[in-house]
Amino acid sequence: MSALHRLPLCLLVLASLLTGCPTQPADDDDDTTPPPVRPAPERPIELDGACAQEELVGHFHVIAQPELSVVDGVVSDGVWPAQIREPVASAEGCTLLLKRFPFCDPMCESGTTCDDDGSCIDQPESQDMGIVRIWGLAKDVLMQPVMPGYRYFDTGLPHPGFEPGADVHLDADGGPYTDLMLEGRGVPPLVRPDTPINIASGAPVEVTWTSDQPVDGAQIDLELTIDQHGTSPLLLSCTFEDDGQAQVPAALIEQLLSAGVSGYPNGSMSRVTVDSAETPDGCVELRVMSAMELRVTVDDHTPCTSDAQCPDGQTCDIPNQTCID
Repeated sequence: MSALHRLPLCLLVLASLLTGCPTQPADDDDDTTPPPVRPAPERPIELDGACAQEELVGHFHVIAQPELSVVDGVVSDGVWPAQIREPVASAEGCTLLLKRFPFCDPMCESGTTCDDDGSCIDQPESQDMGIVRIWGLAKDVLMQPVMPGYRYFDTGLPHPGFEPGADVHLDADGGPYTDLMLEGRGVPPLVRPDTPINIASGAPVEVTWTSDQPVDGAQIDLELTIDQHGTSPLLLSCTFEDDGQAQVPAALIEQLLSAGVSGYPNGSMSRVTVDSAETPDGCVELRVMSAMELRVTVDDHTPCTSDAQCPDGQTCDIPNQTCID
């Protein structure tokens, strides 16, 4: 199952970083010399793939978007129960994932969160991973955690942030996982399709992309969501071989549509390499990716925020951002 379901959140995080935070500054008053980078293993890079969603406690992303390249990451000491989606159907590399809402009565107190069995558990806390270094990029990145939340980021990476095929290494020195090392490879850029992805009842979704610079271990991840205001929305998550074309089966599209359509459909796509490592608290990923948002349309659905955006004879159901008769 693809782990790209974290990508849209990641893109939102990056947007907030770019609007609310400067490039991570150097501290002129801090004369602490970072320990030397541990040497990369003298062997070909080995990628262990994505974490299972029920084990994912953290990530580091190196993302080349169409106009900028950035790094971000965060690692917790446990899995958030609400982040685990329930698989409802799978076919040809694609899975429909149902968003769940664990419920506790009485409500959980501050500092705790609701688990699947209706009990309250300690809320996972972000970890201080010490100095995190990533090398093999357009420039070496050295990050210290930023509060609140011990987040890691670097918005000063040259663009593009890596060369296709470049060996990428991550080393965390400090915190609870002092032996954490992860690897990746630079991937070629994706090019935005000229036409939107259209979702229609009874039809598969054809996806195409350029694939003229193969990179060992690279894959294509795709996500589509069309029910932005539903009570239990479905996410379509796919992982494809990087061979230039793929198809989402019509049966999965039909199930996606039957679960509801509301608001503005959205999608994302990335060419990515994924490595992961187990820690005492769970699994941590490194994703090196070229990512972009997709234009998505749905037959017989017009999203809206006002009546003026609807066809003649229809009005805007503003809470659901959907034109109705």
